[in-house]
Amino acid sequence: FLAAFLYMFPGNRLIVIGVSGTNGKTTTANFITNILTAAGHKVGMASTINFQIGDEKWNNVLKQTTVGPFMLQKLLKRMVKAGCKYAVLEVTSHALDQSRVLGINFDVAIMTNITEDHLEYHGSLNAYLDAKAKLFKKVSKGRRKFGVSKISILNEDDKYYKYFNQFLADRKITYGLKAATIYAEKIEKHPEGSSFVLHVPNNAIPIDLKLPGEFNVYNALAAASAAMTLD
Repeated sequence: FLAAFLYMFPGNRLIVIGVSGTNGKTTTANFITNILTAAGHKVGMASTINFQIGDEKWNNVLKQTTVGPFMLQKLLKRMVKAGCKYAVLEVTSHALDQSRVLGINFDVAIMTNITEDHLEYHGSLNAYLDAKAKLFKKVSKGRRKFGVSKISILNEDDKYYKYFNQFLADRKITYGLKAATIYAEKIEKHPEGSSFVLHVPNNAIPIDLKLPGEFNVYNALAAASAAMTLD
């Protein structure tokens, strides 16, 4: 809270997108950042491997997915000063449990997937899920910014989809390879990448993805879902 206060709650002046889940957070965060940048927006990002503020990009030498609260709030303040509209943040269960993101008003919460990981820290799967759920609670209960909806984006194919779907939001979007708001079909996997047809409401778009693996198709769907909800 002191860090947020010191930097004057910069998250209140950004549209903040939180990406959580066991796997795929970094790729999804970079996908979202690239899409928003290509659409002409100024974007800030903090991920496991890299940071970005507008055109400035640098490596995350700390290798800490969600950095400490003072560094994180300082980054957000720099994003505001640089004129960024969006902030894309990887949010770990550790960070949520340790309140590293306290004072950040999240507008979009994205869940990539849940596997039984980090249980040595949390002690049980239920505790791990409860920690992840704090991001969706922040979106559900967060103060609304003028003209900005509170959005929940969930992987409908994930085993724990229903658990995270219980949290309220102004808009809910699901993605997956089966039945979802946004889905992929005609997936063709290649060593150098994947091709598929991306289905969004009232449209279908062929996608040539330069990253291999079905898991990256899911990451792309998560990013497309975020981009669509942000118009």
